[in-house]
Amino acid sequence: MSSGPPPLLSVGGLTSLAARRWRWALAAWAAVLVGALVLAAALLPRALSPVVEVLIPVQSRRADKLLEEVRGPRQGQEAIIVSSDLYLVDDPQFRKQVELVRQAVTSAGGDKVQGVVTYYDLNLEALRSADGHATVMVVFLSERPEVAARSTIETLRKAVAHSLQPHFKAIATGEASYQHDLVQIAEKDVRRGELIGLPTAAVTLVAVFGSLAAVLLPLALAGVAITVSLGIVALVGQLFSFPTFTINMVVMMGLAVGIDYSLFALWRYREERQKGLSPTQANRVTGATAVRAVFFSGLVVVMALMALMAIPFTIFIGLSAGAAATVTVAVAACLTLLPALLRVLRDRVNALQVPMPSWVIFFLQGRWWSGIVLRWPLVSLLVALGVLVPPAVVAFQLETGTTGFRAMPDWAPSKQGFLALERDFSYGLASPLEVVVKGDLRHPATQGGIARLQELLAADPSLGSTPSTQIIATDMALISVPLRGDPVSPQGQEAVEALRNRFIPQAFSGAPAEALVTGDAARFYDYVSVSQKYSPLVYGIVLGLSVVTLLVAFRSVVLPILAVALNLLSVGAAYGVLVATFQWGWGRFLGLPQLDTVEVWLPVFLFALVFGLSMDYQVFLLSRIRERYEETKDSAESVRYGLDATGSVITGAALIMVAVFSSVAAGELVDLRQVGFGLAIAVLIDATLVRMVLLPAALHLLGPRAWYLPSALNWLPRFPIGHES
Repeated sequence: MSSGPPPLLSVGGLTSLAARRWRWALAAWAAVLVGALVLAAALLPRALSPVVEVLIPVQSRRADKLLEEVRGPRQGQEAIIVSSDLYLVDDPQFRKQVELVRQAVTSAGGDKVQGVVTYYDLNLEALRSADGHATVMVVFLSERPEVAARSTIETLRKAVAHSLQPHFKAIATGEASYQHDLVQIAEKDVRRGELIGLPTAAVTLVAVFGSLAAVLLPLALAGVAITVSLGIVALVGQLFSFPTFTINMVVMMGLAVGIDYSLFALWRYREERQKGLSPTQANRVTGATAVRAVFFSGLVVVMALMALMAIPFTIFIGLSAGAAATVTVAVAACLTLLPALLRVLRDRVNALQVPMPSWVIFFLQGRWWSGIVLRWPLVSLLVALGVLVPPAVVAFQLETGTTGFRAMPDWAPSKQGFLALERDFSYGLASPLEVVVKGDLRHPATQGGIARLQELLAADPSLGSTPSTQIIATDMALISVPLRGDPVSPQGQEAVEALRNRFIPQAFSGAPAEALVTGDAARFYDYVSVSQKYSPLVYGIVLGLSVVTLLVAFRSVVLPILAVALNLLSVGAAYGVLVATFQWGWGRFLGLPQLDTVEVWLPVFLFALVFGLSMDYQVFLLSRIRERYEETKDSAESVRYGLDATGSVITGAALIMVAVFSSVAAGELVDLRQVGFGLAIAVLIDATLVRMVLLPAALHLLGPRAWYLPSALNWLPRFPIGHES
């Protein structure tokens, strides 16, 4: 290794510069941190939105745009279910209670409530339950659902509760209520995740480092990554709204990668100091090795997350951008903030030593396991494959969809109202399909098409009641099509498909008009369809970028293929565990709900994130193996050395990630519970069966062939991850 300083425009150069100019580095990060805190406090609430929007002109979006041109922005609509265990809907006491609720809603809502329609106004049997003990009131709001969720819903709920007489109950549900509850639960889940994840991470760090002082650095860098990333989200969110649970994603990723990346670097620094290097030399070697590995693994994670932006939905773009920002800040902190802190603290990072039991050290190092694997590599390889292949095969049974209100915890008022509607009425009545007919309405073919469509829909038993038609502009008609069930149910999705592909083509063939279908069921249909259409593109981008990055990093054609194959196996096994846990119901023993489908965005998001995160361990392990191989040219000894040198830190890092992701799985939002559980399982598989068994066994069997690079590829640029030579 050369004694001169590394080039400035290199990872080692940046870390050395930050260590030499530590005052400037710390001052710059302090300024960034203060700015991020100010931005997050002032702008973050306005940067988040519970609305999932598609960014390409699918049919529901085009129909919504046409309706907005005529009626203005889409306004919220809530259903209030009033019930009594004593009185019937026709009793005067019941009618009086409904009127009290109406007065309370209109008085409390003010100009935010346009009107309230009741069973007594329309005498519509669809608004009365079969047993006569409940009725539905429909509240028309003057604001968009996402606006009403923040400004109106809580006020209306309190007003309704205060208006109730003895023996009566009332509960409201609708899109605005759903979004209101979603925000509340997401915030609660963030706090729960911090309460579980932080103490677990701290205990694991103490076990790995044996020092209380060393625990503070990774936790501090995780806090910096989270805070700065939230500031970025708050600022960018003024131009592009992020999903509500972007905060959950940022906190989860900040704790996971912020702690892990600094853990890798701090471990190497301590190791070099134990070898006798001075603090300055140890800092330089750490920058040229561990931090360089962090840079490349972080690059893979960011590229994998950016690939998700190919799917034109705000949920994919927002979550991936938030997570990518967090990883980027964590890498930047390892490049510049950590070297500056190490320059100041030096050996004080080892202060407050905590004696560790020998069995903890033995477990973390894993040297006993590496001896078994390297003694019987082929047997170890086959056993690990025997464990992972069956769940990977089960992954082909993965069913994707969306759960809507069912994703909410049972205590959420919006879900309780939804279940009451579904049980006693039809939620589809409050959320009908809408057919927008745009064209020459005076033409006989168009008029005949509208009449024919009404006939076809009236004869369909899957619909709730006779569709209604209104002319809303000289060239536009709106047909409201009630549904019998949940818009996101298979029946609701089949109704959208039948309407678009059978009924409308039959009715409007040859008419000078276009009929477009929208409504909640249609939006969900487009959401699922677009997600499934673009997912293969993301898979291809992630695989391609991973291969190219590893090819350049390790200058081997074998290692990228091996790493990608192992990642595919671990992701497939994680998918299989998700199927068994959520679709088959095995998760009920862990308090996880059984669902017919896994959220449609989860598989591709999990694929990109797991593919990126799993590279952390593989890059860190492979960099140590290659570093040793360059010194000794002994493949078997290099594998053993790499396993022994990284055993404790990789095991500790994996335990931290599993703890952080499990804390997300312990939340109440089903979407995020699936994400957290899937990530925890994938990391657990990757850090045990893949990193401890499959990868070392395969490298041992391959020998020097693992580092093969054809002469035709010698032109590839050199970005060494081991010691700079």
